Amino acid sequence: MNDHAITLFESGATVTNRSIALYGLSYNSWEEGYKRLIEVEECGPFWIGDYLLWGEKTFGENFSQALDEDHAKTHLIYKYVCSRIEPSRRREALSFSIHREVCSIEDEATQEKILDVAERDKLTVREVRQLAKAAKGEMKPMVDYWEKFLKLLKEMWENLEEEVYASTVERIRQHLG
Repeated sequence: MNDHAITLFESGATVTNRSIALYGLSYNSWEEGYKRLIEVEECGPFWIGDYLLWGEKTFGENFSQALDEDHAKTHLIYKYVCSRIEPSRRREALSFSIHREVCSIEDEATQEKILDVAERDKLTVREVRQLAKAAKGEMKPMVDYWEKFLKLLKEMWENLEEEVYASTVERIRQHLG
């Protein structure tokens, strides 16, 4: 993220905890502000996770007393992801969600490979999830999938053949009738 991302707007906005009121912005300023808001949104989980890691390291178990009840579960997930993938290994081009899918892989080298591929090929979260599951041995081999698919396809074709045959016979009977 750019260093200026904390400053969302030079002028033309009043920001509160629950709203933003805009005035007098050019299209370019408005567009730039929108891009900065997206950057802040994408950084939030990393910031909260790192913040909680520091709190835990510094204050021990007492850090958990500060957790907001409404957000504790989510924020502890952020902390876990950040503990598994330290800042130097995170990819700016990849979302927090992608890092979350990779963090449960024990081997850091495998994490790195998947993050590299995800960044290079612009993979979706779903695609990264599949790679991570495969890396952890949680996916059945694709052969099983294709065998099930072909069996289903054969059943569908047989049912279709029966339906076509039955409707053809019925039409002939009606015609000869």
